[in-house]
Amino acid sequence: MQLDAGAQRFARRVFPRWLLERIDPFQAGIDSLVTRASNETDPGMVVLDAGAGESRHAPWFAHARYIALDRCIGDPLWDYASVDVCADLLRLPFAAGSVDRVLCVVTLEHLADPAAAVIEFARVMKPGGRLYLVTPLMWEEHQAPYDYFRFTRWGLRDLLQRAGLEVSSIEPVGGFFWMIGRRCVHLASFFQSSWKWILFPLVGLIAGVLVPLLCYYLDSMDPTKAHTLGHVGVAVRRLSDPPLSDSL
Repeated sequence: MQLDAGAQRFARRVFPRWLLERIDPFQAGIDSLVTRASNETDPGMVVLDAGAGESRHAPWFAHARYIALDRCIGDPLWDYASVDVCADLLRLPFAAGSVDRVLCVVTLEHLADPAAAVIEFARVMKPGGRLYLVTPLMWEEHQAPYDYFRFTRWGLRDLLQRAGLEVSSIEPVGGFFWMIGRRCVHLASFFQSSWKWILFPLVGLIAGVLVPLLCYYLDSMDPTKAHTLGHVGVAVRRLSDPPLSDSL
């Protein structure tokens, strides 16, 4: 369960960016990875946003050939009008070696066969191409019924390596305290209906702002990050790899 759209818009309008990044560090981690991908993308490169949803990452790649691809079935409340290609990620409609960058943000868990999807990413990537990936771990069910998996860092590394990709980095997005902070934000969401709205301002302030902010700074006490919200990763298709054949 998440804060409704109105509450989210109110938070973005009222709270400064630095505070929002500490209340929702997972989203801040996503934005950081997408910014890195943008900085590592040369003008004119082909960028495939695999599972683009409402194509919110498009502004980062105005200098590139950005392609938003999605099955357009995940969230009935989303507007998929900006999607360029409506297709299955397990069978990408692109030639082998035709894409410079693949962006896959909190999408892999919605695929019935994530290993096959990563193999498809590797197939369409050019030698030297890069995959930028964000996956959840300590996460609630969402976009039912299209929610199948969660990924440890070791499972993610195995998926990438079995697809023939070289893992550049896999980093946890916070640890135990960031996870607790997110759970507290979700606690506030239970007070958004009927008479419970009366309590929302107080619960929202404490559970949705103050506790997550405290947890943000306490997270340095967790060195292992075994309770992480998820992972951000980068993998590369080696320049020495031979061309892959089309699966179409």
